[in-house]
Amino acid sequence: MSAKTKAEITGLLRQVEEKTAARIAVVTVKTTSPETIEQYASGLARAWGLEKEGKDNFVLLLLTAEGPDIRIEAGGGLRGAVNEINTGIITRDLMMPAFNKGGYDLCIASGVVELAKLVRDHYGVKIDLEGPAERGRRLGTLAGSALLISLGVLLGIFQYVLYVTVLRAGKT
Repeated sequence: MSAKTKAEITGLLRQVEEKTAARIAVVTVKTTSPETIEQYASGLARAWGLEKEGKDNFVLLLLTAEGPDIRIEAGGGLRGAVNEINTGIITRDLMMPAFNKGGYDLCIASGVVELAKLVRDHYGVKIDLEGPAERGRRLGTLAGSALLISLGVLLGIFQYVLYVTVLRAGKT
């Protein structure tokens, strides 16, 4: 990760912690072998003591150099906001395309910005997302647009199937 991206992300993470008391940790490792990325992330969260004052309000973003593999691990205090659906969308639809487009810098910046948004919304605070967010937000907007287009296509297919079903029912 470049020094500029690291500094921007560090500033954003500091702001998240100051305004919410939640911690977002970003870790890159060469490999998690012999453990799975899930096992490694859970062990790392415990070893680092990411829980703060017993609130268990942390998010760990773990990336490996191989692939990259990406894991987002959330403590119990944030699992409502940082759930499997959200983390799947962030990793699959945002971070991996960002990695393919711009490497680790764009990948990590995109993921951190989206996680900061989830934490911000969970706590109902205002967080300045400028800096690393600019690149991540542009890609996030594209991912959001793609999601809306996908939903529109699915709705169109549903309407077509419903229309055909009604027509067939009327002919019998």
